[in-house]
Amino acid sequence: MSQTASVDVCLQVFGKPYQTALTLLSLHKYIGERINKIYYIVEPARPKFDTVSVHILKDLIPNMEIFFPEIWIGLDNTDLTRLHEKSYRHSLRYQYGIENSKSDFLLIIHNDIFFKKDIVTYFLNEINEYFAIGHIGQCWNCPASQYDVVRRIGVNKCIPCNHSNYAEFVCNFTQLQKIYNEAKKRGHHLRWNAEDALTAEYEKRSWPLPECRVNEWCCMIHLKMVRNHTMPFGKCRPFGAYLPGQDMGVAWFRDMNHAGFRAKHLDIYSYIDHWGGHSALFNEEAYRQNEKAAAQKILQFFPEYVGTMNSLGLPLV
Repeated sequence: MSQTASVDVCLQVFGKPYQTALTLLSLHKYIGERINKIYYIVEPARPKFDTVSVHILKDLIPNMEIFFPEIWIGLDNTDLTRLHEKSYRHSLRYQYGIENSKSDFLLIIHNDIFFKKDIVTYFLNEINEYFAIGHIGQCWNCPASQYDVVRRIGVNKCIPCNHSNYAEFVCNFTQLQKIYNEAKKRGHHLRWNAEDALTAEYEKRSWPLPECRVNEWCCMIHLKMVRNHTMPFGKCRPFGAYLPGQDMGVAWFRDMNHAGFRAKHLDIYSYIDHWGGHSALFNEEAYRQNEKAAAQKILQFFPEYVGTMNSLGLPLV
């Protein structure tokens, strides 16, 4: 893949103005020359701890297009019967950028990322025939990643599933149920509503497993490859769809794999720091600590933006 290819970027923003600013500034520092357009999607709601709206950052760096979805969906399950409605579909996370990007590649990121070097070149060198690359799977929630469970059930030659071998892990629906029951019995960590995921869909197609997806905090989608397969252009459910007991992106990941495509796991953490601050949205002290730490990083690494941040109502000192 050409190292000189340019990309679009898409981030969905729910609060965290200082962390968002740090994401944008570090993105611009290391990847700015490679970016055609940034789809800056601002949710129609914000954390109750915020005193300013993140829309004020819309001109912080070049090439940003701001979009305000009409509907606040949050973490609710996706109503698949409404995907023909543009306003509803564009309210799914990242969907506006996925539908509107004209680039062959789309970098999807969280708004709590600190870029440490150029991850785009790394991704472009690796994406090749894959429909998506990044950190694959939430294996920490998946019982099939536990050796004692897989060995006890006797599936996949007793080889646990992991980030890199998701495409080779084989079990039927009955075995998948047994894997979850065995893990629960042994006290392994599972998603709190994990049993909700074992629906009729998995009875028909047990693979990929309920925690298999490309994690959206920093990944690249091969848009040229996936565009005509993903709604509204194709049959694969949207990237941002939530289904019962599953995280965002699982449905899309399953559909793309069953369309004959594969994703690739990469170690991304020498390129980025991810604050992983979802839980802080419900904890004011943690939220404010993360915002303060982000402000300090901006002051340390981007002191030339002090005046800009102050003028936006986001003082650094």
